[in-house]
Amino acid sequence: MTAKHRYRRFLRLAASALLLASLSCGIPPSSFVSDQLDEIRAGQPAPVLTVTSPHLRDGGPLPSEFICRELGGADVSPPLFWKFAPANVKAWAVTLTENDGPSKQTVFWGLINVPGGDRTMPKKITGHHIQPHAWMVYNSVGENKYNGPCPADQNPHAYTLRLYALDPAIPEPPGQPTLDDIQAILTAATIQSAAITVYYPPLPAGT
Repeated sequence: MTAKHRYRRFLRLAASALLLASLSCGIPPSSFVSDQLDEIRAGQPAPVLTVTSPHLRDGGPLPSEFICRELGGADVSPPLFWKFAPANVKAWAVTLTENDGPSKQTVFWGLINVPGGDRTMPKKITGHHIQPHAWMVYNSVGENKYNGPCPADQNPHAYTLRLYALDPAIPEPPGQPTLDDIQAILTAATIQSAAITVYYPPLPAGT
């Protein structure tokens, strides 16, 4: 039995136990318990973490609002929404990257330690909007902020926005930490992740 199957089995057993306990006390079951029981009855697997944005569609274009000012963009981060969080999540992280090859990536943004109770992120995250204990990595241009993609050619580039569910949270290291500096820690702390891949310039129609 894989770890994923064991986790789903645990959720179902926990949901059943919580339902029995809540009914015996005359308390309506929580939405989480109800969702789990619906999945049990339908024989469906438990849902996995999902991230969305009103401006981004997986495989779609990256709107110009979120690219660099040099190309006419506003250079702001997009709003995000997510659901089906793991029960034991302690914090969230978000990155926007472009893979330039098997061992190299360009980092445009890395926000670490968003509070575990959050399920949304506003547009235009800056230092003034960061929650206590949250912090940003230094990106590929040496700044701890969002810097929108700024491709030098007209070929479509693929950009991946990834949301990480963390346990434990990741304290900010001293100095000017980059995503490469914390990659091993980030990977070890990640329970689940979800991603949206977008393109700028957009892919040709029909591809």
